Amino acid sequence: GLKVDVVYEFSPAEFAGMKVGDYIVAINGVNIRKYEDLSTVMDNCKAEDVIQLDCLTVTENGIEQKTANVTLTFRGNFDLED
Repeated sequence: GLKVDVVYEFSPAEFAGMKVGDYIVAINGVNIRKYEDLSTVMDNCKAEDVIQLDCLTVTENGIEQKTANVTLTFRGNFDLED
């Protein structure tokens, strides 16, 4: 899986219950092992698409698998220069 380093407030990932340190293992049934896998899947998605996100999370009781249907939002780069 691909380790989650950042979960932005009010993002689809936060609403899905993802936490820093979780691992994304599949999106829409496609195994995610490296960033390129994630990029390939997400390049075929657009805002308002619903994806199935499969993650692993480490808890005090061991490893738990989570599955969530996530509605994507706009992804973009913002230039904050004056």
